[in-house]
Amino acid sequence: MLFNPPLLELLVLAVFFSYFSLKASHASGLLDNPDQRKLHDGLIPLAGGPAIFLTFATAALLFDMPTATTGLILYSTVFAVGLFDDHSNASAILRLIIHLVCGALMAVLCGIVITNVGNLLGFGNIPLLMFAVPLTALAFAGLTNAYNMIDGVDGLASGLALVPLAIVVTLIIQHQSMMPMPLIALVIALLVFMLFNLGPNTKLLSKMFLGDSGSSLLGFIICAVLIYQS
Repeated sequence: MLFNPPLLELLVLAVFFSYFSLKASHASGLLDNPDQRKLHDGLIPLAGGPAIFLTFATAALLFDMPTATTGLILYSTVFAVGLFDDHSNASAILRLIIHLVCGALMAVLCGIVITNVGNLLGFGNIPLLMFAVPLTALAFAGLTNAYNMIDGVDGLASGLALVPLAIVVTLIIQHQSMMPMPLIALVIALLVFMLFNLGPNTKLLSKMFLGDSGSSLLGFIICAVLIYQS
């Protein structure tokens, strides 16, 4: 499995996009400045989000992903809003509205929707009916912003994203006998990012942060994956 050519290609892709995003972040001024809330030293590129997005999107286009086109448009929207926030500090209300709309569209257009809340009362599954789409939108917005809020310590948001994604990938491979390449690409991209984020901050492994683009994207994708696989 470790020497499967597609996996090696995805690793090369993740490394390439990481270095590309580092250079692009420096060139565009996409840098995190230390202040009273941010205690790091110097300007740190917010390159993690772009690197992860580019790796995931490329894999989704190269390999068969359910609802690939519509889903990618919505993932791209969430990523773009986060990227704009990293660069220009977008309004929190605007970001929340866009997350809610994208979550609702995932339910309506992609069929990734919470249809019931399980057997809470012991009388069988409780259907959500007309509340399915609104509650799905809230779930997307909630998890997206939850990952955004916990992204304050090196490796925290990426580690908390890596665990559920790795578990889901393992379960899919075991029970469906298939390789979910876009999700595997996401796991590989996260591992590569963590090398840069937690590494020694040398010329070869320059430190980078996820940024709002990365943390928001991870929360949105994880919500979609968990609902789709439930």
